Amino acid sequence: MIEFLKTITLITVFVMMASCIGQSGPDQIPVVDHSEQQVKPPQRSADSEARLPETEAAGLAKPTDTGMPGSSAVTALLARARQQKSERHYAQAGATLERALRVSPRSAEIYYHLAEIRLLQEDRQQAQQLCLKAVVLAGHSSRMQKRCSALEL
Repeated sequence: MIEFLKTITLITVFVMMASCIGQSGPDQIPVVDHSEQQVKPPQRSADSEARLPETEAAGLAKPTDTGMPGSSAVTALLARARQQKSERHYAQAGATLERALRVSPRSAEIYYHLAEIRLLQEDRQQAQQLCLKAVVLAGHSSRMQKRCSALEL
């Protein structure tokens, strides 16, 4: 009787293992061969080309991270910071500009405005560092150097 139970158990295990071989489990990913498929670039009509800004139509990058920020989010944040500055809410303006820096971390303009805020908060040392960063990001432009020197750091 024990031999019979061992045999039945072995057969059951064998059948279960055999049935699992053809099935894919949840961690198995089917492989698809795309080697013969061709990828076509998106085609633009003359009408859609005319609607693009000049920089995109010419295939040039937008100046979002250098000099003047170009994204609408950054523009909105700068406008909010100017409003907060005019209302003398310097801590809020500084926080808004820091948020703008997270969106556009290489914007010299944002660093300059943040330097203005830090100077208004009487943090001269940080204002100087922010102005230096603005000048470096602006490519040592004389315009940015003049703006920073006008802050009388």
